[in-house]
Amino acid sequence: SERNILRIVLNKNDQILIEDKLVTLPNLKDLIINHINNNGDGTCSYCEGLADPTLSDNPKEAVISIKHNRETAYELFVNVQDEISKAYKSLREAYSELKFKKPLSETSALELKAIRNGYPIQISEVIDNL
Repeated sequence: SERNILRIVLNKNDQILIEDKLVTLPNLKDLIINHINNNGDGTCSYCEGLADPTLSDNPKEAVISIKHNRETAYELFVNVQDEISKAYKSLREAYSELKFKKPLSETSALELKAIRNGYPIQISEVIDNL
């Protein structure tokens, strides 16, 4: 479903766009979290999203798509990747506390596998040659 894909575009002017709307780097993490944790189809018992019909069905369906131009500053690309990582870490930390009553850093290998299954990282990268 198209609603499961959060399209992040980094243009040659080093601007960040989500669904054709200009966003700032400090707002990116929260936008990503809202998309992933949305629970649009109501199947996620641990999600805290608002079930927005324009955002993902659930974390297992959510995909982050990054499209960047060859002229996009590498620093911006890395900063956006960092915000994506921070968003997933935040979601996984909260899930660890909810499910296992302990921080992510104290989980066993089996618990960590369950956490990763609850919030799988699915990223698509596209380079715009134009």
